[in-house]
Formats: sequence, C-alpha cells, structure tokens
Amino acid sequence: MQYLSGAVAQDYNRRLGREGAFWRGRYRPTLVEDGHHLTRCFFYVELNMVRAGAVRHPSEWCGGAFREHSGARQRYRIIERARLLNCLECADGADFADWYVRTLNEECRRRYHVRESLWTDAAAVGSRRWLEGIAGRLPESWYELEPTTTVPDGMGESSGTSVLRVSNRVRESLLGMVGS
Repeated sequence: MQYLSGAVAQDYNRRLGREGAFWRGRYRPTLVEDGHHLTRCFFYVELNMVRAGAVRHPSEWCGGAFREHSGARQRYRIIERARLLNCLECADGADFADWYVRTLNEECRRRYHVRESLWTDAAAVGSRRWLEGIAGRLPESWYELEPTTTVPDGMGESSGTSVLRVSNRVRESLLGMVGS
C-alpha cells in the first residue's frame, strides 16, 4: 500500500508540475503565537462552518471544539485544557468557558464571517517581535515579514498582528526549526 500510494502521489505531482507531499497544498501548518493571536485563531476556526453556511452557530456543529471550550464535554476530551488555559494566560476554566461562549455569541451576531487567508497562507501569525525571533533563524532571503492591515481583529481591539511568509519548502521544515 505504501508503494502504491507513493507511486500515485508521484504521478499526480508529475502531471500537475508539483513537488513534495501529496497533501501539502491543502493542509499546511501555521505557527500561532500564544495569547491574543491564539484566541483569534481558534475563533476563526470555530466559525469555519458558519462561513460555509452549514450551521448558524458553532454549537450546532458536532465536529467543532465548542463543547470542549464551553465546558459541556467533561469526559473524553481531546484538548489539553490546562495547557490551553496556560497559553491563553487564563487561570480559571469556568471564567474561560463563560468568556468563550459570550465572545463566540457576539462573533455570530456581528456576522463578520469572511475568510482570512492569513491563517492558511502564512507560515506564522503573531506579533512582529515574536515573528522576528523565528525569522532570525532563517537567511533573510527566505522570508517576508508583513503587518496585516486589512483584517479586523473582530474583538474590538487593535490586533498588532503580523505574518511570516516563506516558501512551501521552508514552511515544511519550519516547525522543526522552531522546536529546536
């Protein structure tokens, strides 16, 4: 099976003039800074099915994280809640759940459900200072750092968000570079 799937992927890549992993074009990792940028990211992901018109509210989508973030799911959790709360600099799980539901309800009422390509196109999203720390490990010709000026933050604050753009080849190895 491994040989067969490899041969199919090579043929597909040859016919389309692509290179690399078969799924690479659609599923790319994006590094996201803790805190404010992480909350923007997971609200953006939660609203994917609302944007697609499949549901009116993320609570209606059984495949989303709403039940875990809202505290409705107590058993068989997938998300490591203590680590998430630490990344969000939030001490209390109940306060987080209340804030999460209130903010998500407000986002649904606002109806600003536009695809923000930065979450899939950029290699990393966060503050300029955080991204400069990542980019400092790369040769200057490998990346571009740019502020996001067209994307409203959706939560009433100035986002201060920048993105790091790199080639697909560099992006595939970026997680390994940052982890070391």
